[in-house]
Amino acid sequence: MLPVLLTIGPFTIQSLWLFISLGLLAGVLIFLRQVKRRRLNAQFLLDINFGIFVTAIISARLIFIISHTELYNVGSWKENMGLMLSLWDQGFSFWGGFGVTLLYLLWVAKKRGEPVKEWLDAMVSGLIIGLLIGKIGQFLGGTGYGNETGLPWGVTFESATVKYTVPIHPTQIYAILYLIATIIGIQKIKKSIKTPGMEALVATVILSGCRFFEIAS
Repeated sequence: MLPVLLTIGPFTIQSLWLFISLGLLAGVLIFLRQVKRRRLNAQFLLDINFGIFVTAIISARLIFIISHTELYNVGSWKENMGLMLSLWDQGFSFWGGFGVTLLYLLWVAKKRGEPVKEWLDAMVSGLIIGLLIGKIGQFLGGTGYGNETGLPWGVTFESATVKYTVPIHPTQIYAILYLIATIIGIQKIKKSIKTPGMEALVATVILSGCRFFEIAS
């Protein structure tokens, strides 16, 4: 566990934020490369990029607050509102933000007559790589951990933010492994399957099953 990578004067570089940022950057670059390779309408992204950014930030924050109301109900309404607006507390729901933003993107794409299935396929590789890098940050930062376990590969995080002092499932490592397996599998099947939307469908099925296993661990 290494929540802080570097401290320079008043500035602190946190593992979680660094790897999430790197994951986001890598995911976007891979996505843009897929857009170019598949000859999709890049101007469409330029037209809605601000809407995507705002939708992602607001939805990720709101869904996290809704699912963690106990963290934002500790005093007067002014104090609670201040906590809700303190975006630097790392309180964001990735899957919540991604889901709402994806719905927004698909709604606009369908409205403008864009090939929705091909846009979904273009997102797959970037999403998986971005998640994989972000999971490294979660492991170093001691977030997104699992339940206690007696298995030999259980890990212990020495942090006040982790509620367990006994070995727990390293669900971040589980996620890294299944994300690697998924990206390899997608690369193999897309050589033989050319149907639009199939990459996205296969990735959704695999990631949904693995995510269920991750949450249950």
